[in-house]
Formats: sequence, structure tokens, C-alpha cells
Amino acid sequence: MTPPTIPETKAGQLDFFESRITPWTESAAQIGLVVAQTTELSSRIDAARAAYDAAQAAKLTLAALIETQDAALGAMTEYGSQLVQTIRAFAKQTGSASVYATALIDPPKDPTPIPPFPASNLTYELTTSGSLKLTWDGRLSTGTSYILERAFFNEQGQVQPFEAIAFVDGLSYTDDSIPNGTGNILYQVKALKGGATTQPTAPIFVRFGTGNQAQGQSEAAA
Repeated sequence: MTPPTIPETKAGQLDFFESRITPWTESAAQIGLVVAQTTELSSRIDAARAAYDAAQAAKLTLAALIETQDAALGAMTEYGSQLVQTIRAFAKQTGSASVYATALIDPPKDPTPIPPFPASNLTYELTTSGSLKLTWDGRLSTGTSYILERAFFNEQGQVQPFEAIAFVDGLSYTDDSIPNGTGNILYQVKALKGGATTQPTAPIFVRFGTGNQAQGQSEAAA
């Protein structure tokens, strides 16, 4: 650790002793030193100056070398990337997968398909014409469409299998095909995209009164 009087930086330390070596030598006896000590310090100052200047020059040289290196690497990569694109285009044109293997280039990966966006918050309302309008939350921007499914109950009150009644490119559907005399119905919605479907929404239960009038609010089936 250097005494507080001496600067902490390398350049400061060098300047400190270089600016003092001459007066210390000329007045050695007056400041408690001997000539042999100032001579030894002078020798060490010269060695430190030479090493410091060499290091500074090396830093400048290294910076220049790094700049040259980066420029060369950039030029190589830019041109090489163009060749890679040419190879990929040739492989696509010829339809030969061996082109990639010969060029030691990975073939392009198929894009990860975006799954269908699931439906939620399925509700219904009775229209003035007596039909049942069902709406749900979803998202159409990803190419998702929706399958509306309906299930009736038999005379014993047992729910029958769900059947698809509509494929909808929207977020609502009006069911006007409810048979007269229907008691209760379950509805659910699945999202569809490509060949993939999501799990359906929780079914909602619609209870009909006389004259096929829907009664009550939407409720999740037990």
C-alpha cells in the first residue's frame, strides 16, 4: 500500500518520482538521504518509465489490432452469410436435403405452430325471436376458430353426448335449431386451429320453461 503522499495511479506515481529525483539528488544530505539511494531510485524510475511507455504503446497497438480484427471478422461474416443464404436457396430450389449435410449447415426448422386460443366466459341470452344467442371470449387474430357443442338430456334426466352444432369464425352464435319441447341443454365451446383443439369451456346449463323459453342465468354444469 502506498503512503498517502504518493498518488494511487500509475501515471501519478511515475510523475511524482520523476519530478523529485533531481532535487532529491542535489539535496540528498539536507533531506536525510545519501547519493546511493537517489541513484538507486533514479535507476528504478528509468525502468518504470520504459515499462510504462511500452505498456501504453502496447495498448494502442492492441486497440488497433482489435479494430482490424473486428473489421475483418465483420467482413467475413457478412459475405459468408450471403453464401449461406445462397446455399439455402439452392437447397430449396433443388428440394435436396443432402445440400445441407454437404454444406454442414442445419436445415431450416419448421416454425413452432401457435396453438389455438381457448374460449372462456361462455354465456347466453334469449333473443326476441326466441333463439338462444351464445357468446364467449377468445381471440381470432391467431387464426383460431371455435366449435360450439350442444348436449340434450334424455327423459331420465341423463345428459347425452355433446355434438358439434357450429364451426364459428367469431365469438358468438345464435342457436335457432332447438327442438320444441326441449327441457334442458348444455353448451360448451372448443377452440380450433389446424388440426388442434383445446379443452372445452366449462359447460353452461340452460333450463327451458314452457314454449321453449330459456329461464334463469348461465350456470356451470355439475
